[in-house]
Amino acid sequence: MKLQVSKDLRDEHEAVLTGLELLQAVGRSLERQGVSEEAIEDGEKMLEFFSVFGDGCHHAKEERYFFPEVERLKLPFDQDRTDKLVEEHEQGRGYIKSMRKVLDSLRTNEVKNTSDFGSLADEYTRMLSDHIDAGR
Repeated sequence: MKLQVSKDLRDEHEAVLTGLELLQAVGRSLERQGVSEEAIEDGEKMLEFFSVFGDGCHHAKEERYFFPEVERLKLPFDQDRTDKLVEEHEQGRGYIKSMRKVLDSLRTNEVKNTSDFGSLADEYTRMLSDHIDAGR
């Protein structure tokens, strides 16, 4: 069963990486085509994916089951490494919150700079891709 959990987490990483590609595509679309209701909705859907699946399911499994088991078994992870990964989960939540604020501001025309979303999506992608690589 433990091997299956690890395989499931690796498979979920692939889904997250695919989601990051889609998130960046939304950012590029906003930059090229400007603000549209469709682009904002696409961005919101991607942020929902990362909130519900990425954080609510995947990160929750890592924090609740995988990291404690790795530490208990004294596998090649150490407490500092798992603490850093958990810290990155929190950092990711901050990126999601910031991207939501940008989308809300674009929707209400408070902000017109469409590159803010793309920049945050790029930073989030770099952070989460590095995070996944560190966990392998």
